[in-house]
Amino acid sequence: MVSSQTYRAISGFFSGAVQGDKFALENERLRRQLDALSLYDDRIKDLEFQVDSLRQLADLAKSYDRPKVMADVIYYSAIEDRVTIAAGKNKGIEPGMVVVCAAGLVGRVQTVAPSECQALLLTANTFQIGATALGYNPAPYGLIRGDDTETLILGFQSEQPPVKSGDIVVTSGFSDKLPRGIPRGIVIGRVLSTETRPEVGASRAIVLPKVNPGNLREVVILK
Repeated sequence: MVSSQTYRAISGFFSGAVQGDKFALENERLRRQLDALSLYDDRIKDLEFQVDSLRQLADLAKSYDRPKVMADVIYYSAIEDRVTIAAGKNKGIEPGMVVVCAAGLVGRVQTVAPSECQALLLTANTFQIGATALGYNPAPYGLIRGDDTETLILGFQSEQPPVKSGDIVVTSGFSDKLPRGIPRGIVIGRVLSTETRPEVGASRAIVLPKVNPGNLREVVILK
């Protein structure tokens, strides 16, 4: 025969087990709510970032005294150093037009289809333009080209590099033979390091691009 003390102990055990299950379910419910709130918060931040980027892009579009087209980026190929943009012949886009975003220079339109175009990114090793660094008088001019998907090379015809780590690099507005030149002063990136090349009487700087093409959503094409 079970004693009253034993009965109370057994009852307490099962009651505790039931309560434990209830607490576990409640904890799981609260955890799901916290996860949902976290996702919601991330989504809000992402939307705020998109709105801020669009606002900056709209301001940017006003800053160049030439016709412009705002368009969405619909594809990015790191292998080919290209982005596909949802604007083509239907928007008057032609090869050679400059592509920019709020952060700076993106690249240049290379091929055009009826309703989209492809732009070659400035990180491509076949993309070469004139560049300079801010904060110098006289300004140090050189040619910048893509090195890989993450860095650029800014070359100078001097044995000692005329720039230093941390300098802001922008377009110079020179050495552009195409009809639609790249305006002066568009941000390209920041100098990471410099190198001397005495064997060829030159020097160069390694530059980190300001624009991350993988994050591009909207751009402005300058006609």
